[in-house]
Amino acid sequence: MEEARSSLPVPAGNSALDLEDLFSALDFRRLRLRQETQIAEWHGGPKD
Repeated sequence: MEEARSSLPVPAGNSALDLEDLFSALDFRRLRLRQETQIAEWHGGPKD
């Protein structure tokens, strides 16, 4: 949790993070990186 708090925009404080807060922060970070780098998003999966 300390690593998540230092690298993701999560609510400050001593309260425990729930998974919803953690995934919301991770999604926000992903969108910011996409916006900053302007690289197409990878959706995975095999190509037919």
